[in-house]
Amino acid sequence: MKRIFVILSLMGFFCAAHAGPAIEIYTCELNEGKTLNDANEMVKTFGDMLRKAGLEDSYTAHLGFQQIPARPNSVNWIGISPTPKDFGKILEWFTEAVD
Repeated sequence: MKRIFVILSLMGFFCAAHAGPAIEIYTCELNEGKTLNDANEMVKTFGDMLRKAGLEDSYTAHLGFQQIPARPNSVNWIGISPTPKDFGKILEWFTEAVD
């Protein structure tokens, strides 16, 4: 019985130890008349909202123009959470209903 407990404990430890960051990448197209500066302002506002919600350590967002755009005015949204659990917190916060 003791061996089974040790084996299960080690399996749980190694599964948790291999959990890495959660990364999402979206290709977006800027609206007509908008620039990368406008998009960066939006990311700054999003960061301020994360800080206000106390989630600034759970998600980081970045934007960048593609080197060879697949579409004109296309940018990449890159979101990084340190763990899948943090990513879940962000999804819950972002999708919760507003009264």
